Amino acid sequence: MPNIALSKTQQPYKILIRTLLENILIVKNACISPLFSSFFLPKITPKPLEAHKERRLHEIAALKVAILTSARTLAKREGWTQVSIRKIAKDIQYTPPVIYEHFKNKEAILIELQNQGFRQLRFRLEEVAREQPAPHLRLIAISEAYWQWAFEHRELYEVMFNLDGIRCLQPNTQALREAAQCVMETIREVHLFSSTLDELFFNWWALMHGHVAIILSGQVPGMSSQLQSHMKAAVTKLIAS
Repeated sequence: MPNIALSKTQQPYKILIRTLLENILIVKNACISPLFSSFFLPKITPKPLEAHKERRLHEIAALKVAILTSARTLAKREGWTQVSIRKIAKDIQYTPPVIYEHFKNKEAILIELQNQGFRQLRFRLEEVAREQPAPHLRLIAISEAYWQWAFEHRELYEVMFNLDGIRCLQPNTQALREAAQCVMETIREVHLFSSTLDELFFNWWALMHGHVAIILSGQVPGMSSQLQSHMKAAVTKLIAS
């Protein structure tokens, strides 16, 4: 303790000051009571716990992505009928119960991939639609983009439309419409006074999906280019109708 020069009249306070300073040092070093800390110390959430929770969320998200990616990879290689929870678990080096923690069954995986496919298709069609201001040319460009996307993402397209022997029990008509909303808007621009927009929309979708499905079925090998030309001609006729 430093020596503090005090007058005789201040001497009675010297002991009190010394005692207070010593008590403060004691509290600072080790003896903070729960009552004292609850009033004077801020409550701090342990950062390691927060970091652990955040890391766990990232791990769960990454595992779901791995499961979906594995399912698509297996489908490309073996076909959707051969995809199973057991094979997915083996592919990503986890046990089947871990897969079931995130997806109830194979159908739940298919439904998630179906939704993913419609979202991706919508993004691609809208991207192309923004690049072409003329509605007639836009519909042709959208149709070509649909064609290209379907074959570049064949395994997703098969899930979206229940091809290759699979069946998603959950109907997704709304996702179907939303994915091609830009098509409906384009048809409306082409046929300003038509009262059959819904009919024209499904005519477009039927001719697009019909041509794609025929090729994916494997029944017309070597005719992809020819059928693509037929598709373009059919879209042109639809515009002129």
